[in-house]
Order: sequence, then C-alpha cells, then structure tokens
Amino acid sequence: MTDAQLEKVAELFTALSTVSRLRILTSLAGGAGSVGSLVEATGLSQPLVSQHLRVLRSMNLDEDHYDEH
Repeated sequence: MTDAQLEKVAELFTALSTVSRLRILTSLAGGAGSVGSLVEATGLSQPLVSQHLRVLRSMNLDEDHYDEH
C-alpha cells in the first residue's frame, strides 16, 4: 500500500474508534432515519450525535441513511 492509502485506512480506523460512533452506525443499519431516532436509539445528546455524524459523513460512512430533522 502507498502512504496515501495507509493514511486513508488510518483515518477510517479513527472514525470507527469510539463506541458511540459504532452505536450510531448500528442504529443506521437497523433503520434509524433521523437524528432524533439516533438520539433515542443511542442515548446520546443531539449535539453529540450530530458531531459524530459529521465525522462519519467525512469518511462517507453514514451513506445518507438519516434525515437531519
């Protein structure tokens, strides 16, 4: 692998490095469709869910499975 490819892999692992983000991804895979439903499913605050979604979105891991309302 090139250094650039390894850097991308490291960024991916960083994005997946928290239990909260993994909970959000699991909720998205289970059909959660809004930030509100993600808050309810994960028990996290709305600002924290939004922050984690920004990280996941930056790595294209959210796949637009949620609605910001």
